[in-house]
Amino acid sequence: MDLTELRAFLAALIRDDPSPCLVADEQGAVHAWNAPAEAAAGLAESALSRARIAWSADALSGAGKGGATLELAGRAHAASVRMLPRLGEAWPTLYAVRLLPEAARRDDDGPKEVGLTEAVAERAAGGCELEEFSAFVSHELRTPMRFANRIAHMVLREHAERLPYDVVQRVEMIIECTRQVSALIDDLLAFSRVVRQTAEMRTVDMGALARSVAAELTRDAADRDIRVDFAPMPRAVGDRDLLRHVFANLIGNALKFTRPRAQARIAVGGRKAGGEAVYFVRDNGVGFDPARAGALFGLFQRLHTPDAFEGTGVGLALAKRIVERHGGRIWAESAPDAGATFWFALPRRTSARPGASNAEAG
Repeated sequence: MDLTELRAFLAALIRDDPSPCLVADEQGAVHAWNAPAEAAAGLAESALSRARIAWSADALSGAGKGGATLELAGRAHAASVRMLPRLGEAWPTLYAVRLLPEAARRDDDGPKEVGLTEAVAERAAGGCELEEFSAFVSHELRTPMRFANRIAHMVLREHAERLPYDVVQRVEMIIECTRQVSALIDDLLAFSRVVRQTAEMRTVDMGALARSVAAELTRDAADRDIRVDFAPMPRAVGDRDLLRHVFANLIGNALKFTRPRAQARIAVGGRKAGGEAVYFVRDNGVGFDPARAGALFGLFQRLHTPDAFEGTGVGLALAKRIVERHGGRIWAESAPDAGATFWFALPRRTSARPGASNAEAG
């Protein structure tokens, strides 16, 4: 692997990271970066390729132990720095760098924001903590996982024919394990994004939304015998994008857990019930023990082994969080080998979309 290939390899590791990330060596030469890093550094791609980092005394000695400071293109940045595994004696030691937001510098002498109530201030602080958590997970966990996965792929691509069979199997295990961890990290980041997302309340055609989600999800399962039936559904007042996540998780689970069936049958519908609009997704899949229904909606909770069905245990926790943000509730009914029905109920409200009529949704 020459220098050009190394830089392309490193760029692929951080390309999709939402945080401003760079990879640099001990001399400060920048070998790879992503689009958010260009914006944070205030440099165009061509300028960033020639820029050098001026490491502070604490930056490299404390790599992986916390925050550091550095200078890039004449600007000081707070940063998180982590040393990457060595690629071999021919290559310099490389460091993954995440540029932190301005707030991370904690300049006590700077201007203070005034006029916030304590409740708003706490909410804002919580949002900042979640944002920092997401950035930490993305940089400190996802980047090393991708690095390990790509190195393992490179080992198999270049050396598989010369390696003993049992060694090849172990490398394949590394690839699968890093894939699973990366999937969990991606789901955690999605969970965090949705928790932080501001809800835009408006009238939502739940029937059209469910049909759109089902059409998208079944497109990748054209080789299966799947029938999805839709019953009438009342409209809801909520955030369309967030409610789409709910249907995507419930219909996606129905498709997954009907996989052992020769014919997958899924029904989606709803009704008005008192002050609520109630919706359901029913399937003829493998079902689950109803005694464990309460654990379904906890983060990382799974009722089936990874060997039987893939998943990270985040999807239903995300659906629960969204429904509860809308003032609703979610529950499930099932029996082993007898399919499952997932329900969620939302309050029947008047439309909150500016300019809309105040007629009740549905």
